[in-house]
Amino acid sequence: MTKPKNQDAEPLMQEVRAVIRGYAEALSKGEEVNIQGLDTLISQLSGFVLALPKEQAAAMQAPLEELVKELDALESELKRQRDQVANQLADIDKKRKASAAYSRSDTLTPKPKSAKTQTKEESEP
Repeated sequence: MTKPKNQDAEPLMQEVRAVIRGYAEALSKGEEVNIQGLDTLISQLSGFVLALPKEQAAAMQAPLEELVKELDALESELKRQRDQVANQLADIDKKRKASAAYSRSDTLTPKPKSAKTQTKEESEP
């Protein structure tokens, strides 16, 4: 079996980076992304790099560090959007609870009688 060369890892590295850039672009437009499968690509890339001879693996250090930065940026953006959605849901829940409380208080508070429904005795001092 022949050992892989770092040029074998390069196309996979480019594919992973392209996928990450695509996710980042979609997120910046407010679109949803499904990152399922990204871990598989990264595992494949890791397997390639780990199988490289030491000198060739060392040559992959800088591109891998860039990949880690891109992954960190993607993670930060996903967390930011998750937190934003969580805050929006919390606001919606607060508004729903307030609305429910107001509607309950309306049914519990007696309504004042209108002038037409007051009896003669009630209107005389």
